[in-house]
Amino acid sequence: MTSSADEDQPLVSMVIPVYNSLTYLSETLDSMLHQGLSENELEVILVNDGSDDGSERVVDEYAARYPNFRVIHQEQSGGPATPCNVGAYAARGRYFFLLGSDDVMTPNALRDLVTVAEREESDVVLGKLGSLGGRGTPKSVYKKTVYDADL
Repeated sequence: MTSSADEDQPLVSMVIPVYNSLTYLSETLDSMLHQGLSENELEVILVNDGSDDGSERVVDEYAARYPNFRVIHQEQSGGPATPCNVGAYAARGRYFFLLGSDDVMTPNALRDLVTVAEREESDVVLGKLGSLGGRGTPKSVYKKTVYDADL
């Protein structure tokens, strides 16, 4: 957990770049509500990259409803790197996670990843991911659990 000197610092910053992902966006954002982390432990940074399909309204609604959700609106950048970087610069958490706006996390996944990171004193942890809408996720990287891998 964080020390008293860092009591205003969230434990995890979740950055979600958003561009015209209305179909799955609510499911993605709802999955953030069930991560076993309090509003003080989890900040969700939504970087709207010039959406024009209604996604921009959805992210604003979540930010109005949940105090740990923040929205950064920007002009469309033309690619995924810029909104990811904007979110990373805005992140305040001890740990950082990047999630696609068409991906979901199973309940308590972030809590479990933090637990492993702290127990193993890891700089990097990777959990299994799934995607919405039929896009496959390669299973080859998930064949075994490795707690001490050289990267």
